[in-house]
Amino acid sequence: MYEAICAGQHPRRHPAHLPVMITFGPDGEFPIRIATKGAGLTPRDEVIERYIEVLEAAIARCEGRPWEETLAERVAAVQALLDHPEDIDPCRLGFLEIFAGGTYRNLQNDPRVVLHYTGDGPDYPSFQINGYAEIIGSDDPRYRYIALARRIFEAAPFHLPQP
Repeated sequence: MYEAICAGQHPRRHPAHLPVMITFGPDGEFPIRIATKGAGLTPRDEVIERYIEVLEAAIARCEGRPWEETLAERVAAVQALLDHPEDIDPCRLGFLEIFAGGTYRNLQNDPRVVLHYTGDGPDYPSFQINGYAEIIGSDDPRYRYIALARRIFEAAPFHLPQP
């Protein structure tokens, strides 16, 4: 994905960071909610502050400069975690609930979540991950990391505009 971004291309149609999230409502004729959500790997708790500092420093260096000029720095900041797989928490994905809509309401009542990932053709692989969501506050380092990882690319031409 980062190679495509650096080459000025849009990421593929079903990128790994955009699974379909399925949540469960308390009642109603259609209690299941399905939405595409941005997912991200997160650092282990023991090293998360180091990666928060990497993202904060990159954002500060890039602020006020043209997007194209700072692209390599932004990619390098996010790539820092991927370059050290031993620092990735293997049991956790991070998501931001930007709109606090139906998905968020469902997760407040029932933390069960199903993630459905699909790949491109010609094979079109797909798989499902079952898990439980934990809603955390903005003062939590995990929230800070995911918010910064989103912020570093929010002005990108390939990023969907959101409030």
